[in-house]
Amino acid sequence: MKKMIIKDLHRSRRGTRYSISGLAQLYPSAVTVSWSWFDQSQGIVEWTFKNLGSSKESVILLRNGYYFGGAFGPVYLANSTPLCSTCTGSNGFGVSWIYTQPVEGGVSLVDGSIPPLVDHGSPELNAPPMAPVQFPSGEWLNFAFIFTLNPGQTWSMLEGGFSTLTPPYPQGVYQVSLGYGGPICVGYDPQRVKDWDAQTGTNLQGYSPNPSTFNIAKVKAAGAPYDILPFNDPPIQLSAFTQPSPQPSTTPSATPQTQHAQPTPEQVKVELSRMGSRRLRDLGTALLAKDVEQGLTPLEKEMLNAILRILEERGENVGRMIHERLIQGYRWSVRIYYGGEPTYSNFESREEAEKLAERLRKTGVRAEVVPFRREYIQ
Repeated sequence: MKKMIIKDLHRSRRGTRYSISGLAQLYPSAVTVSWSWFDQSQGIVEWTFKNLGSSKESVILLRNGYYFGGAFGPVYLANSTPLCSTCTGSNGFGVSWIYTQPVEGGVSLVDGSIPPLVDHGSPELNAPPMAPVQFPSGEWLNFAFIFTLNPGQTWSMLEGGFSTLTPPYPQGVYQVSLGYGGPICVGYDPQRVKDWDAQTGTNLQGYSPNPSTFNIAKVKAAGAPYDILPFNDPPIQLSAFTQPSPQPSTTPSATPQTQHAQPTPEQVKVELSRMGSRRLRDLGTALLAKDVEQGLTPLEKEMLNAILRILEERGENVGRMIHERLIQGYRWSVRIYYGGEPTYSNFESREEAEKLAERLRKTGVRAEVVPFRREYIQ
């Protein structure tokens, strides 16, 4: 029986941080992700994850400005087993915390590690578990989907809420590792539930009480940007936690803040030289786009220069490659009239194009958003 479709695309005007796909990802993942329309008329897409590596790996997916699962986690959990015993099949989302001990209807650790995703035979039946995520900065995201795949495994799921004008925008997957497990107190901003109901026209609830304590695992993200929706969730509280497996460090609380600090230019150069040309092209394109829109930090400039040098040494036409890659990503343009011939600024999303057009109009400049065409490239 089909389950309820996850719809985690947040459509409000809440700002999210801009991030570069794969930026400073010194721990590149062997997991790839792609999407395709499952039912375009209903705005439903199919996400497909593949582990091309030789070992099991857990990742989080950064897409559309924040991590998948980072919008309406409390709704999914409250309307799935084991928190809701009657929320099975079409009455539930199939989403569970990752519990430290076996729980009927939930996902739990197996031999002290996160188990691989279960394929129920159709993407309509599949759903990933969730966990709180701690970032290298020490900051937390209370809710994110965790995708764990065995070597060679392929796994798919559905997500609704998209359209031709607001399609999925995958920005990268980032490795996570199992942190501590045990009693963890997790609360949420009630605005999450209100926003879900406003977007979907439903009257679902988040779990209660809020906050609640669960015997679950939390994960640590290595080299992942802290891109989240700006909800006011209460801080995560760890209490009487235990280690799922022995750890060599005697000061585990300091590890997430220091182990994966800002990489040095030397570290970046070494790691970039190990990457394949396709990954380098994607990263170089993203850096150039950010340079145009926001400017680059000194480290990012070092990365871009190193990428261009490596690609040139590999015999690639860097200028043409980057030009073509940027064109392929454009979908919308802002036509700007300064008095003579119109000029164009090009964007991947209509939302970003509308933002620029609005800023220009406020200064008295005539601007309009139009679909992108190749001749708009100067």
